[in-house]
Amino acid sequence: MCGFVAVSTIVFAVYGEWVSSVSALSIFLLMLVPSLLKGQYKIYLPFELDIAIVAFIFSSLFLGSLQNFYEKFPLWDGVLHFQSGLLLGLVGFVVVYLMNAKKTEKFSLSPGFVSLFAVCFSLALSVVWEIYEYAMDSLFGYTMQETGLPDTMSDLMVN
Repeated sequence: MCGFVAVSTIVFAVYGEWVSSVSALSIFLLMLVPSLLKGQYKIYLPFELDIAIVAFIFSSLFLGSLQNFYEKFPLWDGVLHFQSGLLLGLVGFVVVYLMNAKKTEKFSLSPGFVSLFAVCFSLALSVVWEIYEYAMDSLFGYTMQETGLPDTMSDLMVN
């Protein structure tokens, strides 16, 4: 996926599509962030989660925004919100798991609490994203929330 985005960056530049080229380059750099964080901060990130994050970035930003999949496929937004809900839940689980797995501190959490935290983490960040969409629409005239409240509510339910 990273290679495809890198090649697309060059192709966009060759054809003089500078905005798309810069956007693709930004997406490519964003896709490298999980691996860079793992190396720089020695954070354990399961390979599957790393791939899921990169796939989500590719699907939402490259395919969704740059290739207009949001307009071409009516269910694209819902599928990505569902994926983001799962992904954020996994990230929340990994965060608590890593805190719980530290041997230097006496810190023990029940599996029920870890699960509850993962769900709440996912829901909280989903709400933050919907607030971001609303702010972008209000301040800059974007159309991230095409139908307003119905879009927000369906996104939150899918998340």
